[in-house]
Amino acid sequence: MLRLTLAVLAVGFAFVAYALLARFVLHGPVDQRSLEVSVHRVAAFGMLPEAAACERAEGVWHCMAYDDSGGGASYEVKLRPGSSCWDGRRLQNASYEVDPPRELSGCVRRWQWSIL
Repeated sequence: MLRLTLAVLAVGFAFVAYALLARFVLHGPVDQRSLEVSVHRVAAFGMLPEAAACERAEGVWHCMAYDDSGGGASYEVKLRPGSSCWDGRRLQNASYEVDPPRELSGCVRRWQWSIL
C-alpha cells in the first residue's frame, strides 16, 4: 500500500513539474492559434478569454489584441530567428479605455494553460 501511495505521489509530482515547465519554460511550435494565445497573454488588456487575432502577410504577423471595451491595438509581430519567441510593435491604438503597450514580447509555450 505504501508503494502504491508513493507511486501515485510520484506521478502527480511529475505531472505538476511538466505542467509548470511547459507553461513557463518549454517552447512550443508557432502557428496562428498558438501565436494568438501568446499575444493575448502578454497584452492582457481585459478579462476576455480569447481576445487576439493574428494573420500572416509577407513574412510578418499582424495581430489585433482586443480589450473589454470592444477596441484594442494592432501589432506587427516578428518571430525571432530559430525560436518560438516574438517581438511586437504597436501599429494602431483602437482602445477606448487604456493605452496599450507600444511594444510586446513573449514566447509561444508548449502548453499555454491558465488557472483562470
